Amino acid sequence: MTQPRCEFESVGPVESLLEKYDPARDAWSLPRDGELWEALKSAHAEGLRGQGRRVAVIDTPCDYRIPRLARQTGGRPVRSGPAGEPTGHGTLVALLVGAAAPECRIDMYEISRNGQPDLHAVLAALKEAARSEADIVCLSLGVPSRLRFIPEAEAAQGRKDAGWFIGWSLNNPERLPLLPENPPCPVCRAAEEVVAAGKMLFAAAGNSSGSTFCPSRSDKAVAIGFQLVHRFLDSALGGQWEPALASLPSYDQSVTVDFSVKQIEGALGSSFACPLAAGAAALGIRRVHLNELLQSCRYGSYADLFQASLGGRPTRDMVNATMSLYQLALSRNPLRDSSLDDPIDRLECAIFSVPLFINYGLMLMCTGNIPMAESLLRRARRFAPWDPNGAANLGRLCQLKAEEAINMATGFVSPIFYLKEAESLYVEALRLRPGMTIYEAQLAEIRRLMMRNPS
Repeated sequence: MTQPRCEFESVGPVESLLEKYDPARDAWSLPRDGELWEALKSAHAEGLRGQGRRVAVIDTPCDYRIPRLARQTGGRPVRSGPAGEPTGHGTLVALLVGAAAPECRIDMYEISRNGQPDLHAVLAALKEAARSEADIVCLSLGVPSRLRFIPEAEAAQGRKDAGWFIGWSLNNPERLPLLPENPPCPVCRAAEEVVAAGKMLFAAAGNSSGSTFCPSRSDKAVAIGFQLVHRFLDSALGGQWEPALASLPSYDQSVTVDFSVKQIEGALGSSFACPLAAGAAALGIRRVHLNELLQSCRYGSYADLFQASLGGRPTRDMVNATMSLYQLALSRNPLRDSSLDDPIDRLECAIFSVPLFINYGLMLMCTGNIPMAESLLRRARRFAPWDPNGAANLGRLCQLKAEEAINMATGFVSPIFYLKEAESLYVEALRLRPGMTIYEAQLAEIRRLMMRNPS
């Protein structure tokens, strides 16, 4: 029997990325933006830096002379590989874990031979990691596995029937519509042992259309992909809101990925997304919450896709389906009723719930449920003050409340109260995203209303 081939799948050039890291200053000359980076910055400011957590990195050797890696790895591997192996990939992966969790311990398991993962060494490292004191295992590698769907899913894919896949997911929340591997993958089996031992295992999903990586396809591993930037103004909503969406690089990733990270400039690949997610988990993400948070993300992303398709004159069925998906996503979120007083609650919300709270709030606002929309959008503003979509959407909601107060002339709350808050929110949205013309237009309209309704 032919042994499966284990490989790294890094599209971005490793060496050019390492050139953007200054070991002496422990600084990157790379733009680090997107929800995950902002959540990490906020967590670091609150003192969550990975203290007392251990991340097992199964990869090439790294450059233990780099001061950060010398501190976090102890200057040596837990498992040594052959001498003379290239260190670039392992160095970059370890540095990204350290960027996310600067005070965690990094246990390096060297598993490469001739620059590529050695399957026997990977399996041995997984067994050792299962018995270790590591909390988290990071695998920026895998065995390519061709995606084979059950017949109904193949037919739905040919028809581009997204509704079938959504229906399947609603009825089978723990499964994907894939045929099982035959024979079973030894890396998936080893990964299941790691998770059974109480670890969180993060695995790169790969970057190829038509296939994914094992063990990321295992339902025990957290499959990590990367996002391509994709933002737009929704004409169906008057061109006034910008859904906070990001697209995955292929349909195959959208099916198999549990969590995706916005790509780093020049680093297109799940090999570089995986260590960031693993490092984020090392800041304190709770294993008991992880599956629910990931399910909430999945349903929220389906709802986002439906919301994005509501152009023109959406049918009542489409609107209802979108709302049902958002409701389900919120019901699966374990922190939906949390006061967010705990910094780890805020970390988990910031990483996993920003698009859900903002986009569901947007949908509720557009369908007239202002009180619930306001609750979600204010929640998003509290734990994600860096997100311009949250500021702008809440600003628009305050503007709608002001317009209602003007029209109703109730006298209970002056319209200027809402207009002042709307103005400050749009000013903040423009600070976060300068030059956004739709924000500028809304701010000008709010100021015209303030002039006409000074009290």
